[in-house]
Amino acid sequence: MNRLKTKTNRALYTSLSFSAFISANTPAATLCDKEQTPEFECITENKMSFALCANHDHYKTLKTLQYRAEKESGEKTFIPKELENSSNRFSQNHYKRYKTDYKKISFSDSGIKYEIFKNTRHEDSPLEETGTLTSRNSGALEIKNLCIKIIVDNLGTLLGKLQCDKDDALGCH
Repeated sequence: MNRLKTKTNRALYTSLSFSAFISANTPAATLCDKEQTPEFECITENKMSFALCANHDHYKTLKTLQYRAEKESGEKTFIPKELENSSNRFSQNHYKRYKTDYKKISFSDSGIKYEIFKNTRHEDSPLEETGTLTSRNSGALEIKNLCIKIIVDNLGTLLGKLQCDKDDALGCH
């Protein structure tokens, strides 16, 4: 009887260990289509998911870029809807100095400016925040959504592939 319990416990332990291994090594579901690569994806504090989804050619050249968002209600947003030449609608800014690194990808749609940002500062008052900032193109009424879980973070690789917004205060690095 005691041997049976031991065999059963070993089988259960093996099964649970395998399940934990599979779930730890299986990528999370993504908002991007199967032919797109998620370059950035996170879940915000208000339970909204958003992603920057890209298509590359076989030389790793950026062909298309699309912002995708999904609210907790299931409502989805895709910007731009048409993918042809879509990466031209996005711009980047990057500011870096000792213990400070600010990255930003931005675009506008229907009078609204969207920014996906990652700010890191390791000085007297450390700061590490990632999220989206949405505002009217006039600059009024900014809404900031911070990420609570980052699923994919390749913002740095996109910086060199997008045009720089020379009018932005961060400048181009």
